[in-house]
Amino acid sequence: VSRNGPSVNWSFYDKLEKEIKNECDMGLLNIGSCGLHVIHGVFHTGARETDSGLDVDLLKLDLEKERVENKKIEVGFKAEGELKSLLSTKAISECQVFQFREECRQFVVECVNKIFERSPLKYRLARNMACLDPRLMVSDQEHSKSKCKRLLEELVTLNRVDGDDVDILVASYKELLHDVDGCELKSRFKDFKVEDDRVDMLLYECMGRNKKFEKLWRVVRKVLLVSHGQASVERGYSLNRQTEKDNMSEGVIVALRQIIDYFVLVGGMLKVDITKELLYSASSSTYRYHQYLEEDKRKKGQEAIQRKRKTVQDEVDDLKKRKKVLESDITNLTTSSENMQMKQRQKGKKLVTVFW
Repeated sequence: VSRNGPSVNWSFYDKLEKEIKNECDMGLLNIGSCGLHVIHGVFHTGARETDSGLDVDLLKLDLEKERVENKKIEVGFKAEGELKSLLSTKAISECQVFQFREECRQFVVECVNKIFERSPLKYRLARNMACLDPRLMVSDQEHSKSKCKRLLEELVTLNRVDGDDVDILVASYKELLHDVDGCELKSRFKDFKVEDDRVDMLLYECMGRNKKFEKLWRVVRKVLLVSHGQASVERGYSLNRQTEKDNMSEGVIVALRQIIDYFVLVGGMLKVDITKELLYSASSSTYRYHQYLEEDKRKKGQEAIQRKRKTVQDEVDDLKKRKKVLESDITNLTTSSENMQMKQRQKGKKLVTVFW
């Protein structure tokens, strides 16, 4: 279930989980909400715990190392310079500097606490999905095996995996680790980079086309398909805002996004291969543009003709409806007149003839 924020749709999630549990006797695979919003919210949470008079933008906090004393908090080069300047001019006191650094320390503490609170790592399913980390599969196979067992236990609890298949899946996973350790792909597992490589493609090369890992691949595919937020989608919105200009059609925006996505895929503009096909396409761009204009003009002409035909057809349909209404009225009046004549004849009175 995709969520627009860390606290959105949890009520819907609970109701959906109960419904699926009642109808299918299964549970949802839950690894938390959107991580992008969690990180955004972390900064605001930390800032709310401080009330410094200095600009928060001056802070450049390093969260990689543990810091206890506020003197060890790195606030960035610009902030340090600002503090020294204010101290030299006696605009602030040593006590105020101490208070500022203490607030910075508190800021770091609150940020880390919020990350721990909202982190997917608090979910057992997410923690044990580390058994699919290519680096861990090579460096610590025993740890990977134990995580794989716990992952399968969680899937059995959610009725996503049959308990009778667990032993077979564990054996297949052990065989996979053995094959990886002795195949040519070992270097790719060992040097796997989360920024550039894709774990699904790497695991597919090892399992997806190998029949002996067919059952294991089905489970791995389910786990890899678990959505964790909409960060990638929302980054696309940001890219669209950067590329949008006045009077840009939808086709132009799509083309620009395709170009940007390709640059990201190959690692930058300078890494694009200049092929003969690309040069030919660029040289014939003006010709294709004129073709596009002619095609657009032709389509607009056809649409105008179709609109005229539709207008005429609508008028014809309206006249047919009116004709049916008039015919119905005439039939009703004629029937009513005949009934009245019959009644008058029965009473022996003179009849009034109605001429149409």
